[in-house]
Amino acid sequence: MKSILHVLFCLLVTFSAASGASLKGYVYDQKTGEALVGATVSIGGTDKTVLTGLDGSFEFKHPATGKFQLNISYVAYKKFTQEVNILNEDNPIIKVYLTQVNDNNLNEVVIATKGSGSSENTARRIEQQSAQLMNVVSGRAIETSPDLTVANVIQRVSGVSVERSSNGDGQYAILRGMDKRYNYTLVNGIKIPSPDGKYRYVPLDIFPAELLDRLEIYKSLTPNMEGDA
Repeated sequence: MKSILHVLFCLLVTFSAASGASLKGYVYDQKTGEALVGATVSIGGTDKTVLTGLDGSFEFKHPATGKFQLNISYVAYKKFTQEVNILNEDNPIIKVYLTQVNDNNLNEVVIATKGSGSSENTARRIEQQSAQLMNVVSGRAIETSPDLTVANVIQRVSGVSVERSSNGDGQYAILRGMDKRYNYTLVNGIKIPSPDGKYRYVPLDIFPAELLDRLEIYKSLTPNMEGDA
């Protein structure tokens, strides 16, 4: 019994020591001494990366112990690399001063961003730029709606109704009054087969609404679309 208690006590002590480990530091401009906000700090060989705060500070909580490369980078400054020995506790606070690069050595700064495919702006832009009659329900609108399936979502679109199953839940889409057999369904541009081998139309209640980035409903055919007669 004493041996068991001893082992448990050692485990608790080890866990407590590991929980207290952290690596803290600050990043400054070497010339002015001002704190650099938003500098990227990473520990080489791991997936740990943080950004410096308003006071130039950074902190890694519960990092692995041992010797690692500390990498710090910031736009228009020379990249900083230093070997650090991370201990279980009492790691010294690191202060780093970055040097600005020569203006002649900085060719360009590229800032890139990617728009969200589920936003309302994206949905409206797709509708405006479309060469055919269509409606788009954004992922944001789907998130805020109480609808659980795609069949529930699509019934909110103008000109679209749903055929309900025997239990009253929406199942098949009816576009502009046309029979469901004229519909076909694509997921990420790929046509999917119906679970019913006799028909091509797909029950929309098998798709959870939360999986959608957006829902596009095409109400007219164009030459670039599959005829599927």
